[in-house]
Amino acid sequence: MKFTGIKKRVGKQIAHMTYHRNIYNKRTKLWHYPRIFAKLQPTIIAFYESLPKHRKKWLHFIELKKIIDAYSAQTKIVQLT
Repeated sequence: MKFTGIKKRVGKQIAHMTYHRNIYNKRTKLWHYPRIFAKLQPTIIAFYESLPKHRKKWLHFIELKKIIDAYSAQTKIVQLT
């Protein structure tokens, strides 16, 4: 799975140590969360589904499932069961 341009952009925005500065405007600064999530969703679901049943009840994983389901509903991607 490739995240074209995202890896470089994240690195620059987190580290802020580069000679090359990105020029942003309202169109170019936006992060396309639904598109990024769509690429990550299979991995996130595989992780969640591999959890033992008792860990799926942990608060952090309950919240993770809510986030996955919310993004899935927005992007019309299959929700977790």
